[in-house]
Amino acid sequence: MRKVILSMVASVLFMMGWQSTASANIHINGYVCSTRYTAQPNSLYGMDGYVRTSISTQPYCQGSTVDIVYHQSNNGNCTGYEFSEAERIGVFQVLKNAAENGLKVKFYTTDEGCVYYTEVYGY
Repeated sequence: MRKVILSMVASVLFMMGWQSTASANIHINGYVCSTRYTAQPNSLYGMDGYVRTSISTQPYCQGSTVDIVYHQSNNGNCTGYEFSEAERIGVFQVLKNAAENGLKVKFYTTDEGCVYYTEVYGY
């Protein structure tokens, strides 16, 4: 059941990514070390909050930090897709599950680190 839910959410995130007009060129691979959802406004990552995720080279925060990525909300200064509140909450839940289960992730981001496409692998 959990894999089915992850697959469904990943498919939705995949389709959202194709709606973006951002010219992103950075691909970040690794494992979710930590993720945080905030509804606090931020001038760079959106006025309705964002999801901040730290990526490691190994599961469960082992190895070194690869990067930090952001799923932004509306009116941020970061180019790329603007995630609705429901989308940010869904992304946060999926990434939290990935962190708890040591799942591999792949993000496509803009130069500023804002995500426009996310993949979560079931292994």
